[in-house]
Amino acid sequence: MTDVTAPQFHLVQKSSRATTILSAAVFMPAACSIFIPLGLVAAHADTVVVAAQDHPMAAVQVIVGVVLWTALFIVPVVLRLKRLGLTRTLTIGNGRVVEATQTLFATHRTEMPVSAFAGVVHRVRTSIGDMSHELALVERCSGREVVFQQAPRLDRSAIDQAMMALGLPEIRAADLMRLPSARDFLRLSGAQAEVAA
Repeated sequence: MTDVTAPQFHLVQKSSRATTILSAAVFMPAACSIFIPLGLVAAHADTVVVAAQDHPMAAVQVIVGVVLWTALFIVPVVLRLKRLGLTRTLTIGNGRVVEATQTLFATHRTEMPVSAFAGVVHRVRTSIGDMSHELALVERCSGREVVFQQAPRLDRSAIDQAMMALGLPEIRAADLMRLPSARDFLRLSGAQAEVAA
């Protein structure tokens, strides 16, 4: 007897902590350098206030420069730290697609019916010394892609079985390029995946 509650597809992706920490470490010295001009301004506050009153345009330029410097270096570090401990779990079963992401700072869960997706797209991702095949659901309204299967190689029969199991047609990757909607595709740097189908 078959267990009807067993998921059709289950994918767990975990971001590499080493990659995230190394990436943040590259930006950290530059991000910390923002405190050098702020420290100089604080050390000479009286002189700075007088100079700002005498030359308001120069003061505005300094403020804009500090804001841009902050955005340039601190924002990437914060984004990388948010990825620390990132785990994405996707389960498809009983006509539902349940996606959960968890980081050190937050947890997010979405649940949608399989009918909310227009079809399945097959992609081949390459990086230095690595190649990965992915199957993703394409959301009908937004065009957002949700990866549900990942393997070093997927043959035609595996793709056909996935489409038959989900009851969705195949969408060619070339056709997706013509869609005007933006995509919110979650990529995990140095991701390690455990797939069970």
